[in-house]
Amino acid sequence: MFNSQTMIRFAAIAIALNLGACASTPDYVPANDADDYGHYSTPLGDNRYRIVYNGKHSTGLNTTRDYALLHAAELTLQEGNDWFQVVDRESSTIHRSNPSTNLHDERAYHVERSCGLLGCTRSVRPATYASVGYHHRSPESKHNHALEIVMGKGEMPSGDGNYYDASDVAQALWASM
Repeated sequence: MFNSQTMIRFAAIAIALNLGACASTPDYVPANDADDYGHYSTPLGDNRYRIVYNGKHSTGLNTTRDYALLHAAELTLQEGNDWFQVVDRESSTIHRSNPSTNLHDERAYHVERSCGLLGCTRSVRPATYASVGYHHRSPESKHNHALEIVMGKGEMPSGDGNYYDASDVAQALWASM
């Protein structure tokens, strides 16, 4: 039987693990559409696919290459094939700077006091102040990597080094994550 201290510790550990899981979103996810981050594939013919991985701002170029290769390996295995050949590859980076401007106005009242021989008078007059701000944020980069692959079964052809064993690639990349 657990005592109350043990139950409190267990609950605290469970909450911490759940919060940690919520705070970190995996980068290797399916994309909702071609413009969203993640991986997606398009069939181009019999055993021929275009694989694309779009990274987030925090995803490095080498990681996008690995994720595209991982998705190619997984899709090859899912389609019942053993190996794939990369027949075309392309990487691109989009650099974006996000400047922002703001306009701020403030309403204030000036109180003036004038004193003379016969006494003092006080007057209040409204005033409006305006300010313009410009903030330049550091540039952000998004990387993507595209592969065109042809899949095959059986013995992998020897050749120019663009042939990959799908099972080996998937295991190696999953182990490195």
